[in-house]
Amino acid sequence: MPNMVIKSFNVRKIDIYFLFMRKIISIIAGIFLVFNIAHAEEKLSIEKQLVGIVGAISGTVKTETRELKAGDKIYLNETIYAAEGREHKYYF
Repeated sequence: MPNMVIKSFNVRKIDIYFLFMRKIISIIAGIFLVFNIAHAEEKLSIEKQLVGIVGAISGTVKTETRELKAGDKIYLNETIYAAEGREHKYYF
């Protein structure tokens, strides 16, 4: 008789329940993370995030909506314009 290897696949019920519960917990954790990320993206607004406050200005410096002076707040995504051909300095 040739040398044969006999394998026995004995799977206990405890192992099956453990694997099933692990899958369930992974699915619940995944759904929880997806909803948390979606909720966090709703709260993030870059419209009014403060970047700095103007300390001093030399010359005329403007944004799209106003002329800047010392003490004005600068927000994220706000473009600062200065007149051409002049030297301007502004400090935050």
